[in-house]
Amino acid sequence: MTSQVPSAVPELCRRVSEEQNVEIYHVELAGRVLRVQIDAPGGTSLEACARFSRALSAGLDAAGALPGRYVLEVSSPGVERRLYRPVDFARASGALVRVRTPRHTWEGRLVAADDSTICLACAADAEFRTVTISYAEVADARVVVRDADLLRPQPHTEVPSLSIPDASAAGSADRQKGEQ
Repeated sequence: MTSQVPSAVPELCRRVSEEQNVEIYHVELAGRVLRVQIDAPGGTSLEACARFSRALSAGLDAAGALPGRYVLEVSSPGVERRLYRPVDFARASGALVRVRTPRHTWEGRLVAADDSTICLACAADAEFRTVTISYAEVADARVVVRDADLLRPQPHTEVPSLSIPDASAAGSADRQKGEQ
């Protein structure tokens, strides 16, 4: 059960995020649990989450933004992050995503996202088809990571060049050592 987030909370989150150079990815209040997901270019560390949590907790308490007892959970959205806003979908462009609507669950490459719709390239019956879904239809959407995706360069990520020795040369050198 998700509750309405008190109006002072997003402003406090914004101020702390600017001070700490992180982005607020998502905020929700479930009962007395305030969940805040933060992100930063290149990802978010455990230390960044802890720093943000301490600063936000102090701000919430000082402002009385959440009267009474509450639990604050600060985390990264993770690799298989849930997609909430059009900007989240736009940033995930090119990624494999799973989108659930009331009538169907789609899985495919997110090829486009604008202010009102997303477009997926889906494999169905051994051929590709393009599916356009309006945000109003989306019940849940998240990035899906397969093992092969971990090998593919991610957007905005520089991939260092690797020098991989020729396996056949290494194998013959090992055999020669063993023969001596």
